[in-house]
Amino acid sequence: MCTFRCLHGGICTGVEKCTCPGGYTGARCESAVCTPLCQNGGRCVAPGVCSCPTGYGGPLCQRPVCRPQCQNGGACMTPYRCRCPKGTFGSFCQHCEFF
Repeated sequence: MCTFRCLHGGICTGVEKCTCPGGYTGARCESAVCTPLCQNGGRCVAPGVCSCPTGYGGPLCQRPVCRPQCQNGGACMTPYRCRCPKGTFGSFCQHCEFF
């Protein structure tokens, strides 16, 4: 007899035992699975879907996000830190050197 409530379409297969559909795991199929894993502290919220912390973006939270965006061709290296091309400087490469 199954009195255990399985989540996300899981099927009760015994006393306190669920068989989970693809993309979910856990005793009650309560946990989504992200493969590959979410990065930089991202949380798996649905199969293959990461919720990213502030400062990161991309499907796996693998990309740092600079706000405001890097300027003058700068590249975002870590959240809020840009690598500036030669001739520019500042937190977001917003200043130009005058020669």
